[in-house]
Amino acid sequence: MIKKKKLISVFFIVLAVAVPDENGCLYISDKVEELANAHSLVNCELYEKAYLKKVVLPKTLKSVVAPSFSDLGRSEKVYFTGEEPPKVKKRIEGTASLPIFTDVYVPAGYSKVYRAWYKKNHCGVDRRRWHTFDPNDEI
Repeated sequence: MIKKKKLISVFFIVLAVAVPDENGCLYISDKVEELANAHSLVNCELYEKAYLKKVVLPKTLKSVVAPSFSDLGRSEKVYFTGEEPPKVKKRIEGTASLPIFTDVYVPAGYSKVYRAWYKKNHCGVDRRRWHTFDPNDEI
């Protein structure tokens, strides 16, 4: 008896959620609820490590996939705009799940929440690189 092999086609859909502007600022769309490996941050990987000056994550962000999410640490500054940090999915032991080599900005009044989130995900940011901002101000 001859076994027939089945051919399986796999299609990947990649959604571009952000393109950095000419100043190196990357604003993730507020329509994004999950930042996963299926999302593309257009042109971010083409530039030197310090190309991204600022990454602004929307308050609508509910979950992120590591380690791709931690790659946003290539920017000089990362702004979390939500009152609640996103859940980290598919964490890989031995790698940072969150942006750590950057200045981290969180909404004023939520510093303890975000610090606990970083600790829970076994990540740390130097205290001199930890900042708060007024969510009513333009970023």
